[in-house]
Amino acid sequence: MPGVYCNEHLYNLKHKYDEPYLGFLPFIGLHSGPQPNKSQSRSVGLSMDDFDPCRLHAIGVDTDCPVAGFEVVEQNMPQVLAMELADFLPKAWKETSSSENMDSPARHSFYKKLCGLDGHEKTLYYPYWFFLAVCWGPGHPDLSTVRKDMSTLWKVEFPTDKIFCPGKESIKLQQSLFAGTRPDTKILLGVASRARCLERTIESTSVDDIAQALQDELPALLTPNAEADRIKLLELELKVRTHQLLQTRRSMDTMNDKLESVEGTADEAYQMAIQDCTCREEYEEGIRECREEVQKLKTQLEASEKAHAETKDAYKKELAEANDKANKAIKTCAFLMSALLPPGSNKRKRETEGDEA
Repeated sequence: MPGVYCNEHLYNLKHKYDEPYLGFLPFIGLHSGPQPNKSQSRSVGLSMDDFDPCRLHAIGVDTDCPVAGFEVVEQNMPQVLAMELADFLPKAWKETSSSENMDSPARHSFYKKLCGLDGHEKTLYYPYWFFLAVCWGPGHPDLSTVRKDMSTLWKVEFPTDKIFCPGKESIKLQQSLFAGTRPDTKILLGVASRARCLERTIESTSVDDIAQALQDELPALLTPNAEADRIKLLELELKVRTHQLLQTRRSMDTMNDKLESVEGTADEAYQMAIQDCTCREEYEEGIRECREEVQKLKTQLEASEKAHAETKDAYKKELAEANDKANKAIKTCAFLMSALLPPGSNKRKRETEGDEA
């Protein structure tokens, strides 16, 4: 069992500096076991947030004490007992923080209940011992008597240098020991109580009525406290069910948050997809219009090329006809001029020579 408390070191500090033994101080930096998880314990859910550290921190008290000790003993406890201890500690912390008597565990109300002092019925309730042990240390001199009583009750030695909870017993036996009684002791106490009740009935009843009184009284006296035990067990089971329900509710809330986040992401993705589809449609429509425009331009270009070719052919034909007409006109003019010149003229002679040549 890993220890979380170094009492010998703290006791040496006390004598070294000759200061009052304030047992709340020991947990600061003196963990010999695994360091506590300051956010939350392993399964039940005891956390630093369950404690009000304001006043105790002001006098040097560290709220690590009960949380660290709880994380150690929780591993050896049934869940119902761990839940009961986790529910008890914040209330005990609050009660202690409002008290002025913190210089010794012997002045604490839990100590008086454990020892049966000041009119309190002696009750070796484990949470009382646990709280005093984690705050003042299990080896504190004022706790030696209580530590011996706890060792006798559990039939195992409670150490002075670490927080301890035996875990080898059955769950039913642990529940009885946790409450401060052993099953055999409880039966003996019940028998003694029933015997005293029966004795009072006999003393207060006349001889003639004794038979009827005993007949009415014995069934109730001989019945163990099964109903009270059953109610207590049901209360513990109710705590477990409540704790499980809270965990389930937290899980459902977490799942709902995740679902809302996923739905929001899905909506965003859907809107983006719609926008993408719209953009794609607009893009495709633009491409389609461009293709149609290009096709129109191509058709117009082909028509223009055809018209140009036809015009070019017509111009060539007209040009050829014009050339023919021009040649004919030139020849006609030459012929007429030669015919009109008088015979023997130089012009005619040159033309005749030219013709002969």
